[in-house]
Amino acid sequence: MEDVALYKSNNNQAIKDKERELFIINNASLSAEKQGLNKESVIAFFRAQISAAKAIQYRYRADLLSKPTDKEPEI
Repeated sequence: MEDVALYKSNNNQAIKDKERELFIINNASLSAEKQGLNKESVIAFFRAQISAAKAIQYRYRADLLSKPTDKEPEI
């Protein structure tokens, strides 16, 4: 997540991207249904994962304000 946050910071991209989140969740839930999994459980799981990922990105981006880096993201 640090590399994602760094990439977004370097490219002036927002951490929160509602369209992308909906795209990911929709694709995951459709794939889950095809595999016989509970669609609602998969949606809840991916929402939790996305929330955790955003929290990490916000924290890392805040750290970059006080401690800039020359590191390049590995994505």
